[in-house]
Amino acid sequence: MREEAERFLRSVGRVVDVVVGEEYAVDWGSVSLPRGAGGRERAALLEHALMLLTHFPANPETVRVCHIVAASRGMDPEGFAAYVSDAVAAHAHISRAGSADREAYVTALAAHVASQHPPVPGRALVCLLSRSAGLGAACTGEPAQLAERMGDILGRSLDMGRKLELLADLLSPYFGSRRPVMARPSADRADPLSTSCALAELSPETLERAMAAGYSKGLSDTVVFARNPVSAALKLRVLARVREARTGGKPEDGWKFYDQWVPGDGPQALLVRDTVRVFGTVLPPVSSLKWGVYTGESREGGGPSVIAVDVSSSMAGATSYLARSVAASLVAQAEEAGGTVTVCYFNGSVLVRRYGRDYGRAIDDICSVAFTGGTAPEKALRACLRELDASGSLDLVTDGRVDDKVVREETVRLLAAASARAETTVHIVSADTRAAGWLYGGSWSVRPHQK
Repeated sequence: MREEAERFLRSVGRVVDVVVGEEYAVDWGSVSLPRGAGGRERAALLEHALMLLTHFPANPETVRVCHIVAASRGMDPEGFAAYVSDAVAAHAHISRAGSADREAYVTALAAHVASQHPPVPGRALVCLLSRSAGLGAACTGEPAQLAERMGDILGRSLDMGRKLELLADLLSPYFGSRRPVMARPSADRADPLSTSCALAELSPETLERAMAAGYSKGLSDTVVFARNPVSAALKLRVLARVREARTGGKPEDGWKFYDQWVPGDGPQALLVRDTVRVFGTVLPPVSSLKWGVYTGESREGGGPSVIAVDVSSSMAGATSYLARSVAASLVAQAEEAGGTVTVCYFNGSVLVRRYGRDYGRAIDDICSVAFTGGTAPEKALRACLRELDASGSLDLVTDGRVDDKVVREETVRLLAAASARAETTVHIVSADTRAAGWLYGGSWSVRPHQK
């Protein structure tokens, strides 16, 4: 036991307590080996602990990422993190271990690790390892199917964040509620900045789903903000996306952003007539419609910019990432022109924040606002009318989903009033290409198409 522990400590490279306890458990500063384990089993479990501490998850920030991926799928964060840590570390160990060590390793994990997880994933873990080790695995049914799909994910040439997302989608039926699990490396002392940088590698949809799952949950019809690693990661992604859109770069994440238009382009790209001509009555992933009543001169920049952002629950998820990207791009446009910025956040309530030329604070709030509650665009537009200046502009960012016919009619009336006072643009955002906003049914007054 002493020699095994000494070899383990030399490999880890730091002080870790190795003790004998009732069950196998691992944390950053200690490893507990089960009392009844034999010598080969203890050696195999120490190898597994070494992989957990040095290969995956290897640091508290990675554990936090596992928790947030689980939260985005409505899963038990601790259970999911413990399982994927065991699975990723074990799969990596089997891939590099010699054939003589594989059987003892699989036997030890089957006896002392797999039983700590829900039954089906536990059996699937043993099946996965047995197959990877070239052992004859008597595995059938659901565990065998799960093991095959896990092996496919872990064997792909993908970054770890994407693998975690795929594993979460696969395992979500098995980790829907909390259950006691033995200790595995925890997220204690995770550095917020390092966590945010790691989270920024996840898909925007996962981050938005994590926000909606509770990281920014507020009371219904109350506009609230959340400052945490998830919102910081969203800010990193949104700023990168805005930079790509405004410089003509090609997005690496595959998300579309303004197929025909980015803030700063001329209004002719936004006329309803052109949008309908190109896309028909089905909204694209992101479209923008120009409210064309305003007869004044188009501003050349520098005027006050009023941005109304729909933060209702119908926007939560992938659509909220599009909304944040649009709003942040409008702030970036205002910064380039040297104009002032006011943002009106609305769900069933309204919150107006006057940022002036503090563009960074505006983007901070846009990336950390919660999407929850109902929607009252008519209240928001009344508030925006009080902020409008003839030399400025109004941009409404919404999915266009309003059920109440009276509210829809009032919203159209207020949009007409706003467009008579300043340039007014409605940005319809939707992650669902089948969605159709009520605004298509409104009485649109458009200018002739400008060449």
